[in-house]
Amino acid sequence: MAVLNTISGVSNNILVGGSALTLIPQGVALISNMFTSKDKKPKKGIDGFLFDILLTDNATYSAQITDHFTEENYTIQDHAAFDPVKVTLTGKVAELVYTKEAGLAFLSAAIDRLSPLGVISPTMGTQARQYIAAADQLRSAYGSAKKVLTSLYDIFSDDPSKNAQQKAFGYFEELFLGRALLSIETPWKTYKNMMIENWTAEQGEESIFETTFTLTFKEMRFIGTEINVGALVGRIEAQKEKPQDKGVVSENRSALKHVFVAGKKALGTK
Repeated sequence: MAVLNTISGVSNNILVGGSALTLIPQGVALISNMFTSKDKKPKKGIDGFLFDILLTDNATYSAQITDHFTEENYTIQDHAAFDPVKVTLTGKVAELVYTKEAGLAFLSAAIDRLSPLGVISPTMGTQARQYIAAADQLRSAYGSAKKVLTSLYDIFSDDPSKNAQQKAFGYFEELFLGRALLSIETPWKTYKNMMIENWTAEQGEESIFETTFTLTFKEMRFIGTEINVGALVGRIEAQKEKPQDKGVVSENRSALKHVFVAGKKALGTK
């Protein structure tokens, strides 16, 4: 029985330790966002645009493989052409979305993981949670006040501003009509030179405060031109020929010179 209790205690310690270790990637992500240059990092989401709620990611790879029938009535495949990669993203854009600051989320996670280890006392943990809650309330109040001021500005200026759904719709429409080349971030890799092939905006009957966008992106490939300024090599070197003189080159004379030569001949002078 004592052995079973010991094993149970060790298992609990391992679970607690695992919870503490989950803080490592969160801390690395937070520090990277704070101190890494944004210009050197690939843009998040759809060329920097992030859905309020990302629903699905889909990446499709396909190839056109030819089938040739032989006299024995079976097929052989001797050619495969790769189709451009297609990425489909589905997400929601809403008017009222609660988001938490990365720093506050990290502190909350640290308290939850480190308190069972005894690193943070219960009193310190309680005070820290109170501070985090106060910071969240202050941020929420600031957001509400900002919306009120924006609404008042729209009323007095007689120029109503667009809501979040309208801004997202206009952004995607501009990208589509402008044939923009975009970088698309997925859970697996970030794709470049992607163009919107088709997209839809759907607002259900449940709520007018959110819109579901579905966008399909297609990889764009371009033909490049290479200029060789060096010596010929390989097959090009073997196929070249020696220059041959097959043309007739006439002397280039001006009209005045023709008149001068003709006059000398008429006078019999050299």
